[in-house]
Amino acid sequence: MAKRSVFVNVGFDPTAALDIVSALQLTSGEQLILVYPAVTEEGASIRAEQARNAIRSQVTLLRAAGRKIRLDELALELRSLESSLERLIDRLFAAKNDGYSIVLELSGGVRIITVLMVMVSMWFPRLVDEISLIVEVTRQRVIVPTISPLLLSPNSSLKVLACTSTSSEGIRRKDIARTLHMSEGSVSRAVSRLKRMGLVNEKLRVLTIHEKYSVLTPLFKRVFAELSQH
Repeated sequence: MAKRSVFVNVGFDPTAALDIVSALQLTSGEQLILVYPAVTEEGASIRAEQARNAIRSQVTLLRAAGRKIRLDELALELRSLESSLERLIDRLFAAKNDGYSIVLELSGGVRIITVLMVMVSMWFPRLVDEISLIVEVTRQRVIVPTISPLLLSPNSSLKVLACTSTSSEGIRRKDIARTLHMSEGSVSRAVSRLKRMGLVNEKLRVLTIHEKYSVLTPLFKRVFAELSQH
């Protein structure tokens, strides 16, 4: 079984942070990545740093006991959700490519980071292996396996949406058909569906991602990259 790379959404409570790390029962060769906002208001920033210091100290003790645990950190600039999403995706894929089993630990932390993590787990079917968290009412750690609906319902609409995201200037239907090796009829049906869903705009036969969903462009681009490999 692959060693785990655990991405922890770090909160503001040092005691809770230690409970989370203890519950993970990390072993030698595993990786712990602390995910947190790059900037917070002053009071919250002090508490957040205390929580991270508590985890760092705990990992130091585990290392002293012979457990070779790798500790890394990922500070997200949440004033730009697009940038934060892109950095999170890149780091998750890097860990996966290094051979780790990916675990998202969501017991605490900032809610928008939780949302981004869950969103990524749904969009990339084979990236995240499980989600873990401590249930508030029982204090038990539970493991939630992940399965993306994309695994269950593959369709041309996803391919066309992903392909559209690759060009900030927009892309024509015929170019999508050529890139994806699809018939123009199949592309047209997919485009009609995407337009009904409000995901894309089309002007002068040039498709672009709808402004409402532009923040998700890193997701769509990575989907296109993954589809291109298969």
